[in-house]
Amino acid sequence: MNRVLIGCCSGWQMHKRRKRCLDTWIKDLHEMVLAPPIADGVLLLGTLQATVPERYGNYLFLPVPNNYQFLVQRTPAFCRWALEQQWWEYLFKTDDDTRLDIQRLLSYDTQGADYIGPEWKPGVGYGSGNGYLLSRRAAAVVSENLTDWEGSEDTRVGEVLAISGIHLRVDNDHFKVLTQPDETPGPENDWVYASPRNREPE
Repeated sequence: MNRVLIGCCSGWQMHKRRKRCLDTWIKDLHEMVLAPPIADGVLLLGTLQATVPERYGNYLFLPVPNNYQFLVQRTPAFCRWALEQQWWEYLFKTDDDTRLDIQRLLSYDTQGADYIGPEWKPGVGYGSGNGYLLSRRAAAVVSENLTDWEGSEDTRVGEVLAISGIHLRVDNDHFKVLTQPDETPGPENDWVYASPRNREPE
């Protein structure tokens, strides 16, 4: 079983999406008896009122802007904070509209890969920002080298990892993007997560 630390990007205005996370996979995390910890998760929110990452319960407040166009800053900030926690093997970066099955994530066979996720379009070479796994090695590369804020978050993560020789292990079978709103991980499939094609209005 993998030891996984989950970081879920959200915006201050996304109250309904965060509530769904709190009522589903975060609730599942809290109901597990984990000693030593094998899983934990935080909702990632940006605020310029913070000078260092600060955790309060289910929330990690990062010293970056909250605006969507600055989302690319949130992932390396999360990685830097996470690397101070010694217990985990993989980070799982996801978004607040992704439907996640915690047990499947923890039991997923990483095969020792450093960077795992789906391509939203074949051949793009980076993991969709809806959800991808990073080993400690990959997280360290992102934390140190993702310093250019131009472009989208998932594209830039894939680029800095590729420069360091870490390439995406593509898995579009277990990590599902561009699904319909009512498609979720369930007994009829073996999905770790499902991310809807169209984002829901808040």
